[in-house]
Amino acid sequence: MDRKRVAAIAGGLAVCIAGGALCAWLGTPLPWMIGPLAAMALLQFGGASLESPPYGREAGQLAIGLALGLYFTPAVASEVIAHAPALLAAGFGVFLVGV
Repeated sequence: MDRKRVAAIAGGLAVCIAGGALCAWLGTPLPWMIGPLAAMALLQFGGASLESPPYGREAGQLAIGLALGLYFTPAVASEVIAHAPALLAAGFGVFLVGV
């Protein structure tokens, strides 16, 4: 990886950390998601050439999935199973709308 790309990734991470910290300080909802997204978008639209780390999105999805999985207690799992037909119908309906 060349120095220019490393600098673009480091800049992108710095901008996203600053955006998340700003949104957390302001008390916005979901500051860890909205802050970095807004900060990166503003700078990219402004002409900055920043990059995200390789496989950064996948790592973020893994972290969010693990965090959400921690909330699945046996009581939550039984509710999901009880409402499985409605959840499957909704998922199939979304697929149909997409087609």
